[in-house]
Amino acid sequence: MTTQSINLLPSSTASSSPLQRVGADLPPAPKNFSVLLPTDLLTPEQVAGVLGLSPRTLAAWRSSRRSELPWIKVGARIRYRRCDVIAWLEGLTCSSALEA
Repeated sequence: MTTQSINLLPSSTASSSPLQRVGADLPPAPKNFSVLLPTDLLTPEQVAGVLGLSPRTLAAWRSSRRSELPWIKVGARIRYRRCDVIAWLEGLTCSSALEA
């Protein structure tokens, strides 16, 4: 009995990287539209865990508008875009003790 590997991809894409194959079957996006992946929207619990805060702190910041961290309300749920969290953190970066 011999073992054979089975290639499920067409021969033209078999040599391409996995990143090149993602979304290959989708129509091209408009120039000003970015593809949104499920991992791009974070829950308050996920953001709080990364920032070392409690989800209640984020809720307090949202209700008091204390923070400029952008958030999205989808139905009754709150979500944060990964790129917004990263940009917000970049804006908090201090390069010297004088800025702190």
